[in-house]
Amino acid sequence: MRQNAAGAGSIRLAVASRERIESAINTWSIRQIQADIRSEVLEPEVAQHLERYEAINRELSRVRRPYPPHFDPATGMPTRVPANTNLTANYEELMAQQEKARLPIASVLERRQRASEEIRTRYTVNGLVAEYARDRFNVVADSSDRFSNHAGLLYQSSGEVIDITEGVLKLFQQKTSQ
Repeated sequence: MRQNAAGAGSIRLAVASRERIESAINTWSIRQIQADIRSEVLEPEVAQHLERYEAINRELSRVRRPYPPHFDPATGMPTRVPANTNLTANYEELMAQQEKARLPIASVLERRQRASEEIRTRYTVNGLVAEYARDRFNVVADSSDRFSNHAGLLYQSSGEVIDITEGVLKLFQQKTSQ
């Protein structure tokens, strides 16, 4: 057996909740993106174009989902709803308006997209867990129960597996408060 930093010849196993760590990263990312947008200094005309573009996007979202899905009570399967030609025409008109509204603010939208992508990829669950677990644990398993009602471990004896989720979340808070 190979020697390791976590202990002479021992395998150190820990668990962490991918779901909770992802949630913390996503919440932070959204706040950062919103803060960046609020701190932008835009000319009044550009701000007006952005407001118009965002209003069209909201309307497009509404038109895409004009009503809740209908289900057949006997089968529980979705039923076909006849196409509403007025909504289809409205959707196509809104798409044309959106493209026209995008032209004068394309550079702002592209800059925001690049900044958002940089923020969203700055921290990853695997990267944070690896940084926290380095020299402490050999293996970290996901304890989230997103896909089933049990942790992703085949065997777990009590007291031998440490949940490091809180430690990883504290590391993330330290990194993002700098």
